[in-house]
Amino acid sequence: MALNATPQSDDFFDSLLRQAAEADSDTSKAKIYVEISAKVTDPDTIIKYSKLAIDIARRYDDKWTLMASYDNIGWAQYYNMKFNDAIESYTQSIKYATELGDKHFIGATSLSLGNVYYEMSEISKMWDAYYRSLDIFTELKDTGNVCIVTRIIGQSFASVGMYKAAQEQYHKSLNLSIQMNDTVQMAYDYRNIGETYLQQFGESNSQMSAQGIVTAKRYLKIAERMMPDFDNDYTTAERIGNYISLADCYAKLAKKLGKREYIDSCRHYLNLFKQKHLSETESYLLASQTEADMLMLEGKHSQAIPILSEALQTASEEGSEHNEMSISKRLSECYEHNGDKAKALDAFKRHYELKIKIANETEMRRASEYSAQQEIKDEKERIEQERIINEERRQRQKAINTALLVIITMMTVIVFLVYKAFRQKRRSNEVLMGKNAILAQQKEEIATQNDALREKSEEIASQRDLLASQKESLARTNRQMRDSITYAQRIQRTVITSQEEMDAIFPQNFVLYRPRDIVSGDFYRVDSIRGHKIIVVADCTGHGVPGALLSMMGISALKDILGQLEITGGDINPAAILQQLREFIKHSFNKNTTDDGMDMSICVLRPDGETMDFAGANQNAIIVHNGEITRIKGDFMPIGNYVKEGDFTPHQIKVTKGDMLYLFTDGIPDQLGGADFCKYSLRRLTDRLAALSSSDLDKQMYDIERDIELWMGDKAQLDDITLLGVRIN
Repeated sequence: MALNATPQSDDFFDSLLRQAAEADSDTSKAKIYVEISAKVTDPDTIIKYSKLAIDIARRYDDKWTLMASYDNIGWAQYYNMKFNDAIESYTQSIKYATELGDKHFIGATSLSLGNVYYEMSEISKMWDAYYRSLDIFTELKDTGNVCIVTRIIGQSFASVGMYKAAQEQYHKSLNLSIQMNDTVQMAYDYRNIGETYLQQFGESNSQMSAQGIVTAKRYLKIAERMMPDFDNDYTTAERIGNYISLADCYAKLAKKLGKREYIDSCRHYLNLFKQKHLSETESYLLASQTEADMLMLEGKHSQAIPILSEALQTASEEGSEHNEMSISKRLSECYEHNGDKAKALDAFKRHYELKIKIANETEMRRASEYSAQQEIKDEKERIEQERIINEERRQRQKAINTALLVIITMMTVIVFLVYKAFRQKRRSNEVLMGKNAILAQQKEEIATQNDALREKSEEIASQRDLLASQKESLARTNRQMRDSITYAQRIQRTVITSQEEMDAIFPQNFVLYRPRDIVSGDFYRVDSIRGHKIIVVADCTGHGVPGALLSMMGISALKDILGQLEITGGDINPAAILQQLREFIKHSFNKNTTDDGMDMSICVLRPDGETMDFAGANQNAIIVHNGEITRIKGDFMPIGNYVKEGDFTPHQIKVTKGDMLYLFTDGIPDQLGGADFCKYSLRRLTDRLAALSSSDLDKQMYDIERDIELWMGDKAQLDDITLLGVRIN
């Protein structure tokens, strides 16, 4: 493909032309023309020999040559910025690749097509092309190209300021680079992550900006260490880009913190950049601004002006408006420092006009990208729903009826309690208003009737007593409301597995169950079906009353599924159970709702006592054997609507008597506290469970709960907490 073309010598080019002239058939000659187009870099040459190949291929219906030639022409047209022509050529290439069944070529050309749409700001079509390429390479298990496409998606997010989304894609790409043990790709991903932190926090004045820049510096330093020693065009460009980004980091830290060592570090990386004599315009503009920043920090504004003026001219010629904006701001500061008010004002006006223009364009593009992604997501969901709606109609209706019954019952109770409390409060307020009016009247009478002062004073005292009585009435109303919610807690606890039921199935167990409010969005269940011991731990969206409502739905659906398995004698598969729960949740709520659902982990200990099946939705399981930790990762998706849905992954693990099994929600790892007011973290919890695994179960629960109390200190509990531990018997 022309995208991977590398310059070749004239001798090599002449050699291919001789081979074409001496070819024994037209089809062989066409293949040589394709090779010429793929090896050269001049767009006109690519188009010329690709068209020659197409003329021959059409006569012989040579689909492979047509596919490759149109792809090469598409690249040349893209290079010449003839984007509509490039789209037409790439579309023709994909057409012939589809007829040949060459999925790899379809994936690569779809990626090129997405790049064209990016340049044209056709955001919806761009995402469609990128995700089509990603899906194809994922299906082909082509890790290298999945890594590249994921990285390009991240760059698209970063270009419109969606930095968190970009970092998520870059981390996915980094994991794939690590999986391939490709240090060059790892360095590229570390640099991209560092660049997004620098873009996000570099110009910010928030308290977090300095920490964000330090984080960017850490990733860029890792990228510098990861870069291999050998040089080629790719590694040299990456190394130079890293130098200028590190120089920019140190410049911004010097401006924020005023430390001399940051200025020295900035100059060090600027010198490394200059030694390479890289002519790439963007890097030159950034280096010029960074060097000017250092001169301005040292008070050498006059020396910074010619550097910035030359850079401004280059940025204007290249049409780089974001660089024009930032350079104009620096020039304004320099002229202001030197007392040239007129030039300072002109430079600032130029900066302000460009800032407004770029902000408007960025916001429009960001909105367009969000709308396009939403359209793609909605279309995928619609297709999936149409595929399964007929076969699941009976189950959906049953689930809806059950959910409606639970919701209506609980909402009726809640509405009744709220309405009753409202009426009591309104009645109390009316009484208070009447009494206040009487008090005002009595005060006026006291002013005009001095002879009745004693009598009115006694009446005022009686009114105060009445106010105290009303206050007690209000307090009693609040207690009644709290008692109602407490009663709801009792209802919720009756459907959660009791301690006696747990002891009957797992004699050695403990459950740390601490709702954030009176009722909880977490729940757990332990059951036994045909000798299979089942453990479930779940975390529903929200907490308090909303979370409790969703947990009641989840418990009801889970009991129904397990009951069906016991009746039918079906296979007790944790992954299949999660899938059934997902269908229940998706059909119980509006199709477009993505926030309602739950995270869940399910373990099934088989009757042999040595084999355990596991599946998880955004939850993991921990097994400790003789102090050695095994963490079984669940899938990174919830039970409910999700942008990128897939089947839940079944895991099978060998266990032995005495092993400790732990299931938990995110309440403990996400709890803030400690001296640095940070998260308790999954790692800290895992290490603590490993250390306690050989202890008595009651001691384990006591020590973990004490650790959480000490960690929180006087801070509030942020989420519902559930930790369930059993010893395999």
